[in-house]
Amino acid sequence: MNNQWLVEMNLSTLFSNTEAFHSRRIEAANDVKVLEVKYDLMPPNSLVVRGTIGGLTDTYQTIIKFLEISLKGKTPVKTLTGIKKISKINPRNKDAEVFCECTFFKWAFNTPNYRVDALFDPIKNLRTEQPIGSPRGHSPNPPQIPGLCKHLIALADYLYEEKIITRI
Repeated sequence: MNNQWLVEMNLSTLFSNTEAFHSRRIEAANDVKVLEVKYDLMPPNSLVVRGTIGGLTDTYQTIIKFLEISLKGKTPVKTLTGIKKISKINPRNKDAEVFCECTFFKWAFNTPNYRVDALFDPIKNLRTEQPIGSPRGHSPNPPQIPGLCKHLIALADYLYEEKIITRI
């Protein structure tokens, strides 16, 4: 394990890591579209954003969970239980957990994100097999840097456009 990653991650740091070590993922986010987004508030004060992201051939389910958000604000969010008003989320200040069903996330970011408490629902989502089973035969992320796939980047961009979060 890389000892420099001993704290939880926020969405901005995950994005910056991706930009630095997997810059093509940032550009590739333009190739996919956000098809549907659902919001849910979970105790104590977490916002879970579930997105369906589609490309040319496949559709993937993504999740971004923001921890400890403020429920006193002016930003309306349509949740399963109705419209709630929250404070706009600054992705630099709030810890986040993420997940995507795509193969790239599975082999590149699943385990590194788990190691920094940035994997959503690790009991269900943690990959246990070794990268030898990946399509490339090795990890696409040898330094094991936590980050985001293009589907999660597209969802984060959508949240910015919808004014749910400030700029990443």
